[in-house]
Amino acid sequence: MHTKYLWGWLIPLLLLTTLFGAIGADAENLRLDEYTTLAHVGFGEGAVSFAHIWQSVEENSPAHPPGYFFLLDAWGILVGWSPATLRLLSLLAGLLAVAWTYRLGKDLFSPYVGLYAAIALGTSGFLSLYLHILRMYTFLVMWTAFVLWLYLRIVQRRREPPWYEWLLLFGGTLALVYTHYTSIIPLTTIAIYHFVAVAKSKRWFYVALTMGFAGVLFLPWLETAVRKFNNVASEYHRLTSIALSPPDLLLLTGELFSNQNVILLAIVSVFALWALLAKQHRAQHLWLLMFIALGVTIILNEAATFIPEERSRYLLALWPVLALAIGLGMAQMMRWRYLSLIAIVAWIIFGVDDSIDRLHASMNRHLPLHILARELSDVTQRGDLVFFITSQNVDTKFRDVKGLISDYYLQPVAARGVKYDLIRVPDPREVARFISDVQHKLDENLTVWVAYRPDDDHDRLALLQQLLARDYAYCERVHDESSLRIDRYIRRPFACDVDIAPDASLVNFDDSIVLNDLAVMSDGEALTLMAGWSIAPNVPPETYSVTFQLLDSAGNNVAQFDDGLPHAAFKWDEAVIPIDDLPAGDYQLMTAVYNWRTSERLTGTISTTGMTTTFFPLDTLHITGDD
Repeated sequence: MHTKYLWGWLIPLLLLTTLFGAIGADAENLRLDEYTTLAHVGFGEGAVSFAHIWQSVEENSPAHPPGYFFLLDAWGILVGWSPATLRLLSLLAGLLAVAWTYRLGKDLFSPYVGLYAAIALGTSGFLSLYLHILRMYTFLVMWTAFVLWLYLRIVQRRREPPWYEWLLLFGGTLALVYTHYTSIIPLTTIAIYHFVAVAKSKRWFYVALTMGFAGVLFLPWLETAVRKFNNVASEYHRLTSIALSPPDLLLLTGELFSNQNVILLAIVSVFALWALLAKQHRAQHLWLLMFIALGVTIILNEAATFIPEERSRYLLALWPVLALAIGLGMAQMMRWRYLSLIAIVAWIIFGVDDSIDRLHASMNRHLPLHILARELSDVTQRGDLVFFITSQNVDTKFRDVKGLISDYYLQPVAARGVKYDLIRVPDPREVARFISDVQHKLDENLTVWVAYRPDDDHDRLALLQQLLARDYAYCERVHDESSLRIDRYIRRPFACDVDIAPDASLVNFDDSIVLNDLAVMSDGEALTLMAGWSIAPNVPPETYSVTFQLLDSAGNNVAQFDDGLPHAAFKWDEAVIPIDDLPAGDYQLMTAVYNWRTSERLTGTISTTGMTTTFFPLDTLHITGDD
C-alpha cells in the first residue's frame, strides 16, 4: 500500500479501541476511586467552580493534581453527568493518545512505524481497562505522547518552529504536569535526553525555558505534593512496603504492554535492536529515550517505593515510548515477506483477547447497581422494600462523611419512597442478629424485592428466602441474567396480581395524613387489609388512630379493626378483620381517622370525588358466608 493512504488503517483501529471503551462505559458500578472522582465535581449534580475543585482535591485527594478534574467538570457541562457519559472522556483521551502515537512514529521514522506503534498502543489490553474508568490515566498516556511528539518535532526540525508550536509545547507540558505525579517519568526522561543528546543551541535553551516555565507553574500545587510524599510511609500507604524490585518492574511492564505475551514482545524487540545495531540514527535516539525512561522509572521507584503491583497503572507513562519501539521492530520485519504481517496480526489477536478478558472481568465483578437501579425504577412502588446482596466494598468516605456507593445509584428509587437494605457478602453480622434485622423490616411491607448475583456466595440469600417464606409468597423473577437476578415477593394472603397504586391517594387530610392505597384480600375467615399511609412530620406521634369498619346493607357496623396510626413518611400497615361469622351479602368497607383520646374524627377529602367528610367509603365487598 502507498504510504500516502496508510493512515486509513487508523480508522478501524480507532473503531476497535472505541468499541472496548464504549462497551465498558456502562458495564460496571462506580469503583471507590471513581466515586471520589465524581465527588470532586459535585457528584454529577452540576458544574462546580475550579476553585472548589482545587480545594476539594487538595483536601481529600492530594495524591493527584487537579488538572484531570478540571477537564472532567467541563466535560460534564457539555455531555451530562451520568457515570457512563463522564467515562467517555477517558475514551476520548485514549483515542487521542493512539492518534498522537501514530503521528509521533510517522514524524520520527515513517508512516509504517507510526501505524504499528498506534496498533501496539490501541490494542493494549491494560490501557483498554482505563478507557472506561473515571480516572486520569488515559490522559497521562495522551499528554505524554503529545509532549514527546512536539518536543522531538521542535528539536529535530531544521527550520525555526512557528510560535504556536512553542505555545503548544508549554500548554502540553503544563497539562501533563497537572495530570498525575508520574508525569515526572516522561518529563525527566525528556530533560535527560535534552541534556545529553541535543545540540546546545539557542533552540535548546528556548525548549528548556518553555518546558521549565510550565514546571514553574506547578509551584502552587507543590506544597500539596510535598505533603503527600512526606506521608509516603504512613499507614495509608501500606503498599509501599511491597514496591516492585527492578527485575519485577521490568517483567511486569513487559507482560502488561505485550498483553501477557512476552515472547512476542521479545521477538519484536530483537528487530528493533537490530535497527540500533545497524546504527540507524533515529533508532539510536529512540533506544536512548527508552533506556532513560526505564531507568528513571526504576530509580524513582527505588527511591520513593511507589509502584507495587497493585499500582501498575503508574507504568502507563511508559506506553508511548514502548509503542514506538514495537513499531520500529515491526517495521524492520518488513524486510522479510509476511513476517511483519504475522507479527502484527498476532499482536492484535493477543491484544483483543486481553481486552475482552479485562472487559469481561469488569462487567462481572459485582452486583451491577446501575442496572439494578434502572430495573427497580420501572417496577417498584412507594413502600416497597428491596434487599440487595453484593460482594463489592461499597463503603465510601469523602470529607469525613461516610456513605455507600449504592446510595448514589439507588437515591432516585429511594426518593420515590422505596426502601432498600444492603446485605454484604460475606455478612459480618451473627446469624441471630441478621434474622432479627431482616424480620423487623419484613413486618412493615407488602412487596419485597431481592436482588443478587447468581454466582455469589449465598448463605445469606438462603436464610433470607427462609424468612420470606414465613409470611411472603414468591411471585416472579423480573430480571434474570448472569450478573443480576431480581425476584419479587408479595405478603400473604395477597395475590401476586394485587392491584396497588400507592402513588395516587384515596383519602387526604390536608396533605398531613394521606391514605394512598388499600389492598384487600379475603380467605373466607378474615379480611386482610394493607393500607399505605403517608404521615407528614408535623403530625404529632401517638395521637391518632385509624378504624376500618364493615357496614351491612342496613348501615350497621358488623366488624371493625382499630389501631394506632403509623408515623412514617410512607408505611404499609396491616389490618385483619374477622368475617367468619358474618352472613353472606354485600358489605361497605369504611374508614376514619380519629384522635384516640377524644374520639374526634378528622375531616378529610375523598381524592376521586373531592367530597369532604369524616367517614370514608373505600370499597364494596361481597362475603359468601358459611352457607
